[in-house]
Amino acid sequence: MAIYYGDGSNSGSGRVIQIVSEYSSGKFSTSSSSYVDVQTLQITPKSSSSKILLQTFHTYDFTDNGRFAFIKYTKNGSDLAIGDSEGPAQRCTVDVSRGTSHNDSVVAFPAMYQYLDTAGGTSQITYKTRIKLTNGGTAMLGRTGNVNDGNRSSSIFQWVAKEIAA
Repeated sequence: MAIYYGDGSNSGSGRVIQIVSEYSSGKFSTSSSSYVDVQTLQITPKSSSSKILLQTFHTYDFTDNGRFAFIKYTKNGSDLAIGDSEGPAQRCTVDVSRGTSHNDSVVAFPAMYQYLDTAGGTSQITYKTRIKLTNGGTAMLGRTGNVNDGNRSSSIFQWVAKEIAA
Protein backbone atom coordinates (compact mmCIF):
# COMPACT_ATOMS: atom_id res chain seq x y z
CA MET A 1 0.00 0.00 0.00
CA ALA A 2 1.60 3.28 -1.08
CA ILE A 3 0.90 6.34 1.04
CA TYR A 4 0.50 9.67 -0.77
CA TYR A 5 0.90 13.02 0.98
CA GLY A 6 -0.95 16.30 0.51
CA ASP A 7 1.64 17.52 -1.98
CA GLY A 8 0.94 14.46 -4.20
CA SER A 9 4.27 12.78 -3.47
CA ASN A 10 4.93 9.44 -1.86
CA SER A 11 8.62 9.97 -1.18
CA GLY A 12 10.98 12.16 0.82
CA SER A 13 13.23 11.46 3.78
CA GLY A 14 11.35 10.28 6.85
CA ARG A 15 8.10 9.63 5.05
CA VAL A 16 6.29 6.32 5.29
CA ILE A 17 6.32 4.70 1.84
CA GLN A 18 4.31 1.56 2.59
CA ILE A 19 2.86 -0.46 5.46
CA VAL A 20 2.47 -4.24 5.62
CA SER A 21 0.90 -5.99 8.59
CA GLU A 22 0.05 -9.43 9.91
CA TYR A 23 -2.85 -9.65 12.34
CA SER A 24 -4.30 -12.56 14.24
CA SER A 25 -7.16 -12.87 16.69
CA GLY A 26 -6.49 -16.55 17.32
CA LYS A 27 -4.20 -18.06 19.89
CA PHE A 28 -0.74 -19.39 19.26
CA SER A 29 0.83 -21.96 21.55
CA THR A 30 4.04 -23.96 21.56
CA SER A 31 6.02 -26.28 23.78
CA SER A 32 9.00 -26.41 21.41
CA SER A 33 12.56 -26.16 22.68
CA SER A 34 13.62 -25.12 19.15
CA TYR A 35 12.58 -21.88 17.50
CA VAL A 36 9.23 -22.10 15.67
CA ASP A 37 7.57 -19.49 13.46
CA VAL A 38 4.86 -17.30 15.00
CA GLN A 39 4.21 -14.75 12.24
CA THR A 40 5.62 -13.95 8.80
CA LEU A 41 5.69 -10.63 6.94
CA GLN A 42 6.88 -10.02 3.40
CA ILE A 43 7.70 -6.57 2.09
CA THR A 44 9.28 -5.45 -1.18
CA PRO A 45 11.12 -2.17 -0.54
CA LYS A 46 10.83 0.63 -3.08
CA SER A 47 14.39 1.75 -2.35
CA SER A 48 17.47 -0.08 -1.08
CA SER A 49 18.27 2.83 1.24
CA SER A 50 14.87 2.70 2.95
CA LYS A 51 14.52 1.84 6.61
CA ILE A 52 12.06 -0.87 7.64
CA LEU A 53 10.47 -0.30 11.05
CA LEU A 54 9.23 -3.58 12.55
CA GLN A 55 6.70 -3.26 15.38
CA THR A 56 5.15 -6.15 17.29
CA PHE A 57 2.37 -6.34 19.87
CA HIS A 58 0.98 -9.42 21.57
CA THR A 59 0.01 -10.74 24.97
CA TYR A 60 1.61 -13.85 26.41
CA ASP A 61 1.12 -16.30 29.24
CA PHE A 62 2.13 -19.81 30.23
CA THR A 63 0.12 -22.80 31.39
CA ASP A 64 2.28 -23.20 34.52
CA ASN A 65 4.94 -21.47 36.62
CA GLY A 66 8.64 -20.84 36.06
CA ARG A 67 8.88 -20.93 32.28
CA PHE A 68 11.55 -19.42 30.05
CA ALA A 69 10.63 -18.31 26.53
CA PHE A 70 12.51 -16.24 23.98
CA ILE A 71 11.36 -14.45 20.83
CA LYS A 72 13.54 -13.31 17.95
CA TYR A 73 13.16 -11.65 14.57
CA THR A 74 14.68 -13.17 11.45
CA LYS A 75 15.26 -11.62 8.02
CA ASN A 76 15.36 -13.96 5.03
CA GLY A 77 16.16 -16.86 7.37
CA SER A 78 18.97 -15.14 9.31
CA ASP A 79 18.80 -13.87 12.88
CA LEU A 80 18.00 -10.16 13.17
CA ALA A 81 17.97 -7.88 16.20
CA ILE A 82 19.36 -10.28 18.79
CA GLY A 83 21.53 -9.60 21.82
CA ASP A 84 25.28 -10.15 22.00
CA SER A 85 26.78 -13.48 22.97
CA GLU A 86 27.06 -13.62 26.77
CA GLY A 87 28.16 -17.11 27.83
CA PRO A 88 25.22 -19.52 27.81
CA ALA A 89 22.57 -16.73 27.80
CA GLN A 90 19.90 -16.94 25.11
CA ARG A 91 20.42 -14.48 22.23
CA CYS A 92 17.01 -13.07 21.37
CA THR A 93 15.04 -9.95 20.42
CA VAL A 94 12.86 -10.12 23.54
CA ASP A 95 12.77 -12.35 26.63
CA VAL A 96 9.20 -13.21 27.69
CA SER A 97 10.19 -15.55 30.53
CA ARG A 98 8.15 -15.60 33.73
CA GLY A 99 9.25 -16.60 37.21
CA THR A 100 7.33 -18.35 39.96
CA SER A 101 6.24 -15.32 42.01
CA HIS A 102 2.84 -14.93 40.36
CA ASN A 103 -0.31 -16.87 39.58
CA ASP A 104 0.13 -18.17 36.03
CA SER A 105 -2.80 -18.60 33.68
CA VAL A 106 -4.66 -15.63 35.18
CA VAL A 107 -3.22 -12.58 33.41
CA ALA A 108 -1.95 -12.22 29.85
CA PHE A 109 1.01 -9.86 29.93
CA PRO A 110 1.57 -7.39 27.06
CA ALA A 111 4.76 -7.41 25.00
CA MET A 112 5.61 -4.61 22.58
CA TYR A 113 8.90 -4.36 20.78
CA GLN A 114 10.34 -2.84 17.64
CA TYR A 115 13.46 -2.77 15.51
CA LEU A 116 14.66 -0.44 12.74
CA ASP A 117 16.26 -2.38 9.88
CA THR A 118 17.81 -1.21 6.59
CA ALA A 119 16.22 -2.58 3.41
CA GLY A 120 19.57 -3.20 1.69
CA GLY A 121 17.95 -3.92 -1.68
CA THR A 122 14.66 -3.89 -3.55
CA SER A 123 14.00 -7.64 -3.54
CA GLN A 124 11.25 -9.05 -1.37
CA ILE A 125 12.24 -9.45 2.29
CA THR A 126 10.71 -12.14 4.49
CA TYR A 127 10.66 -11.26 8.18
CA LYS A 128 9.57 -13.74 10.85
CA THR A 129 8.95 -13.70 14.56
CA ARG A 130 10.01 -16.99 16.17
CA ILE A 131 9.72 -18.36 19.71
CA LYS A 132 11.17 -21.19 21.79
CA LEU A 133 11.07 -22.44 25.39
CA THR A 134 14.11 -23.77 27.25
CA ASN A 135 12.66 -25.70 30.19
CA GLY A 136 9.38 -27.26 29.14
CA GLY A 137 5.85 -26.00 29.59
CA THR A 138 3.63 -24.28 27.05
CA ALA A 139 3.77 -20.63 25.98
CA MET A 140 0.58 -18.97 24.76
CA LEU A 141 0.36 -15.83 22.64
CA GLY A 142 -2.96 -14.04 22.31
CA ARG A 143 -4.65 -15.44 25.44
CA THR A 144 -4.26 -16.32 29.07
CA GLY A 145 -2.95 -19.76 30.00
CA ASN A 146 -6.50 -20.88 30.67
CA VAL A 147 -9.83 -19.47 29.58
CA ASN A 148 -12.04 -21.23 32.12
CA ASP A 149 -14.11 -18.22 33.17
CA GLY A 150 -15.08 -14.67 32.25
CA ASN A 151 -12.06 -13.20 34.05
CA ARG A 152 -9.59 -14.56 31.45
CA SER A 153 -8.78 -13.12 28.01
CA SER A 154 -8.37 -13.80 24.34
CA SER A 155 -6.58 -10.96 22.53
CA ILE A 156 -4.98 -10.00 19.23
CA PHE A 157 -1.40 -10.16 18.14
CA GLN A 158 -0.14 -7.92 15.37
CA TRP A 159 3.07 -7.30 13.52
CA VAL A 160 3.67 -4.24 11.31
CA ALA A 161 6.48 -3.38 8.87
CA LYS A 162 6.72 0.24 7.73
CA GLU A 163 9.03 1.26 4.92
CA ILE A 164 10.43 4.71 5.66
CA ALA A 165 12.30 6.79 3.10
CA ALA A 166 15.92 7.45 4.06
